[in-house]
Amino acid sequence: MKRLLRESIFYFTLLCFISITAHAQSHYCNNLSFEMGDFTNWTGSTWVYSTNDKIPSTIPVSGIVLSRQTIMQDTTAYDPNTGYKLKIIPTGYRYSARLGDAVKNCLDESLSYTLDVDSLNALFIWKFAVVMENPIKHTPAQQPHFKITVDDEHGYPVATCAQYEATASNNLPDYQTYYPPGYSPTSKNSNSPSAIVWRDWTTVGVNLLSYVGQRITITMTAADCTLGGHYGYGYFVAECHPLQITVNYCKGDSAAILKAPDGFESYVWMPDSIKGQTLVIQNPKEGAQYDCTFTSVLGCNATLTSTIERYLPTVDFTSQTDCATNNVQFTNQSTTNRGSLNYQWDFGDGSISDSINPQHHFVTSGMHPVSLTVFNPPSGCQQTLSRLVESFDPQLITITGDSTYCKGESTTLTAQGAHSYQWNTGATSDSIQVNKPGTYSVVGYSSAGCHSDTAKIHIIQEPDWPLMVTGDTLFCAGDSTQLTATGGIAYVWNNGATTPSITAHNGGTYTVIAQNQRGCQQTAQIDLTKDPLPFANFRLSKARIDLRNNTISASISHSQQNGVTYQWDFGDGTNLEGSSVQHTYALTSPIDSLIVTLKATNIHGCFSTSQQTIYVDLFVPNVFTPNGDGVNDVFMQGYDLNVFDRNGIELFNGTTGWDGRYKGKMMSPDTYFYILHYEDIKHQQQVRRGYIMLLR
Repeated sequence: MKRLLRESIFYFTLLCFISITAHAQSHYCNNLSFEMGDFTNWTGSTWVYSTNDKIPSTIPVSGIVLSRQTIMQDTTAYDPNTGYKLKIIPTGYRYSARLGDAVKNCLDESLSYTLDVDSLNALFIWKFAVVMENPIKHTPAQQPHFKITVDDEHGYPVATCAQYEATASNNLPDYQTYYPPGYSPTSKNSNSPSAIVWRDWTTVGVNLLSYVGQRITITMTAADCTLGGHYGYGYFVAECHPLQITVNYCKGDSAAILKAPDGFESYVWMPDSIKGQTLVIQNPKEGAQYDCTFTSVLGCNATLTSTIERYLPTVDFTSQTDCATNNVQFTNQSTTNRGSLNYQWDFGDGSISDSINPQHHFVTSGMHPVSLTVFNPPSGCQQTLSRLVESFDPQLITITGDSTYCKGESTTLTAQGAHSYQWNTGATSDSIQVNKPGTYSVVGYSSAGCHSDTAKIHIIQEPDWPLMVTGDTLFCAGDSTQLTATGGIAYVWNNGATTPSITAHNGGTYTVIAQNQRGCQQTAQIDLTKDPLPFANFRLSKARIDLRNNTISASISHSQQNGVTYQWDFGDGTNLEGSSVQHTYALTSPIDSLIVTLKATNIHGCFSTSQQTIYVDLFVPNVFTPNGDGVNDVFMQGYDLNVFDRNGIELFNGTTGWDGRYKGKMMSPDTYFYILHYEDIKHQQQVRRGYIMLLR
């Protein structure tokens, strides 16, 4: 069953003017290429046409439906259903329309555009691309479908070659095939993906000169398969131009360049049968005529005649500013020797105009780069003139600059919006330097004598803000001190550090530059003194003592320093003070050595210490009295001892000490020989021999 296509016609009044630019369709056919980014002047319809009993058909409903008719905006995007090979917007365009989508549900949709044909839009060009799933077991009537028609106001095709229709498996000599992931030509699974056929962007042009004064409508339709399981959709843009050959033969040219209209597949120039859209003629003869026959990709053809004529456009304009409104009236003084002129104004603020003598309102005062380009159709000759044009709005005269300046510095005030200025300081420059508080004002003047009200700004000096550096200013040699700056938000020390706190190891002057929130800077410094340590050298009267020789003298070995005190620690809990002291040790328990420490402290608390070792020798008495009185009753108890009489008889050996007995018998008072084994302070084994006198 063939599809029924319902076409909605949107009537619109065509406002045209001639331009020689390649894509000037907006001048002749408003939003034909979707240049407004929407469907203005387009009519959409949607419906369902189904041969599936489970999906009911519907009648066409007018209106744009999101996703059924979609404006494509990403000029860098590619269609994923073609393996990312088809651009969704053709090169040179900002937008395209997608008709349909990749949803499978017997969906049909159309887009229509109607225009009144005249000599300025008689060349109708469109570009389309198609994407369809290819269900190989469907009949052609059941398959996804894409169609383009161009009909006159009575519904008749304007030309057979202007119509296009394709289903997924018919009329596909210019289509490519994409096999999506999971595709298998032998799969019996109904959910397996189908192959996708797609046509890249194709340009079609049609000659509408025979329809001047009539109304034509272009309609494109896209549809899924009628059984509901396969999708079909297309992309579309269009444009219109005067159907004419452009002759570029301008002032100073030695060659004429003839260019036939875009949108056709082949071109032949007569009388020399030269092929190609462009024909270059060196040193042409004015008045010579050339014919071009061109044929579209769908078979439409036309023939146009062009005459070689040199065009000499001259561009010029003047301007007049309204001081009260900031409106500028432009007067076009451009001329040409033949043809007509079209105009393109660029006001330098993002605004353009195609009026002959436009008026423009600038939102800022000052000088604006304004350019006028004149086009001289039917030739391709053009000229551009750029000038600085002044606008002036008294209310737009402003003063910019920081209203607060740092102490010892200045701030720059700049006036804007006028041609010249008068400050209350007498200056007439755009900018002035200010280093005193007060109110500053300026009056702006235009080059034509307009003047503004007085613009004012009040300037103050940044108030003082506290910058402090804290830390001990006196520290002992070998030590350090921490310095901390407060009051700013950023710091730089003269040692390169940028942290709020630093550690100083040396004396001298430390400087920090701090910056506050506004960027103002202050400098602070602190002087540090490193106090030298006092001397603590000393000497001892002896370096060895024993139980009987246990008194030592200690004194400093240098001159006494002013304000220095000396504390002695003799290692046995005894502490004395003075530059020279004496101490007697009470050696009540065995001990090998003692440490004598001297601490010298100055008036700032800085101190140094030194130490010496006193060795305690083993004391061996030469007399002992084992009479039972508890005093000196045992000789060298705790040491490895041997005792002999005069005859060499060993009377004792052991570590319990000799009590003057031999085999339990008290020995007579006499002199006895001993051998003593012990370990010294260096853990060396020593032997000591001597005589001991026993007394009763």
